[in-house]
Amino acid sequence: MKTCFKCKQTLNENMFYNKHRYCKSCHKETVRSYQDKNKEKVLSNGRIYNIKKRYGITQSDYDKMFVEQNGKCAICGSSEIKRTNSKHFCIDHCHTTNKVRGLLCHDCNVILGKLKDSVDMCKSIIKYLEKSF
Repeated sequence: MKTCFKCKQTLNENMFYNKHRYCKSCHKETVRSYQDKNKEKVLSNGRIYNIKKRYGITQSDYDKMFVEQNGKCAICGSSEIKRTNSKHFCIDHCHTTNKVRGLLCHDCNVILGKLKDSVDMCKSIIKYLEKSF
């Protein structure tokens, strides 16, 4: 048996996370409260963690690419993100090598994804468009 430092209830040890002093219920409440009070920080830290884990780059790597691209999409040159739920460009990468290629607006990222990074498909589309004009 163990006593929670927050609610002061004496509970079974399985009601606690490892060596935490708060019971699971109080711990969840504390975390939720922190996240509500620090929404921007939590979202930013989550994003930083995700880009490091998924693409192997840091926030400063992203910022450097952003500056090198003059704050514009590497394909269309637009400075608009074109996504309502994000303030950041998409991180484009090769799905085979996982190497980061650049930052794209949402539209260009979707188009590139639909083309499955196929240069031949891009050439076929260009031929088609040139033929029809």
